[in-house]
Amino acid sequence: MTTQALSQLQGETLTGVAISNQRETAAAWTRSTGKPLDLAIVWQDNRAIDLVDALCNHPAFKTIKQTTGLALSPYFSAAKWAWLIQHNEAVEKAQQLGDLCSAQWIVGWYSS
Repeated sequence: MTTQALSQLQGETLTGVAISNQRETAAAWTRSTGKPLDLAIVWQDNRAIDLVDALCNHPAFKTIKQTTGLALSPYFSAAKWAWLIQHNEAVEKAQQLGDLCSAQWIVGWYSS
């Protein structure tokens, strides 16, 4: 798709590229291969609700609320990442090996 768009420039100079995302959508892939480890968890997904509920009694809960002004929620990417690490062996292994990646893949994909 990128190559097709670039081929339509017809001698014009490309001056910029804009990349947008769905903000709180969480995806996992390996740094070493750039291959996705699972489907992305989209921003509306609340499968991490049990993790968030379990944290409501944690001492850090009040600190997070006081510091950020926000309550914990499965909406936020951190909850989705925790869920992925706990429920997907490939994601957990990549995390343990230091090979789990989130942002470099998009940049790498667009630059190849």
